Amino acid sequence: MEIDYLKIYRAALKKAGLKYRLAKVQTEFNIEAGAADGRDVRLTMRDAILIRQRKGLKIRKTRGRNYKAKASLPTPVLGTINVLRGWLYADLSLNGKRFRFVNTHLESYGADARLAQAKELIAKGGPARTSGPVVLTGDLNSDSKDRGGNSSPAYKALTGFKFRDTWIKANGSRPGLSCCQGADLHTSKAYDSRIDYVLTRGKVSATASKLVGSKAKERTSSGLWPSDHAGVVSSLSLK
Repeated sequence: MEIDYLKIYRAALKKAGLKYRLAKVQTEFNIEAGAADGRDVRLTMRDAILIRQRKGLKIRKTRGRNYKAKASLPTPVLGTINVLRGWLYADLSLNGKRFRFVNTHLESYGADARLAQAKELIAKGGPARTSGPVVLTGDLNSDSKDRGGNSSPAYKALTGFKFRDTWIKANGSRPGLSCCQGADLHTSKAYDSRIDYVLTRGKVSATASKLVGSKAKERTSSGLWPSDHAGVVSSLSLK
């Protein structure tokens, strides 16, 4: 049995009448092992950029790469493995105004690797280091505050590079907690951290920012949460 969540998601968008183009996919952690019942099991993690088709929006370039920094994770079957993460971006223009959209998922298993990955983003030649406007999105696994054991250095490295937090810009001191529900999506838990972001740099500003998928009324008829994280939706304006 194969479950391709990207394929399922794109089919759902199409069914809803929403026209999105797949701009770029980046393969990350990919592991295979035998299960106790003899089955072969593989997990392949990917990040993707989907772009809603609209007049005046053009995709000029896309690129993706894995981080050099990796966390090591001990396993009972395969021994110690390196967890692979990465980034991807799309250079776009909207009505002639150019900007870069970057998506990433920073390391969740180790604070040192997570910080090193954030620094790769903004290092010379990194995807977030460009002269034009940049929108950086993703699960950064780094809280804006040191709260409940969450590590904030990666977030501070990015905001120290003059990335602005659209949630704070639009909502001030409102907490905006986005993580996490139970992994089975049935178990309900109180959100206790803010690790999902839309950050901007350069001539782009936030006009609004909200959470989606965080309220009980947004669960499916069978009681499933849309995700273990709430989504962050920000409205932006190019200057």
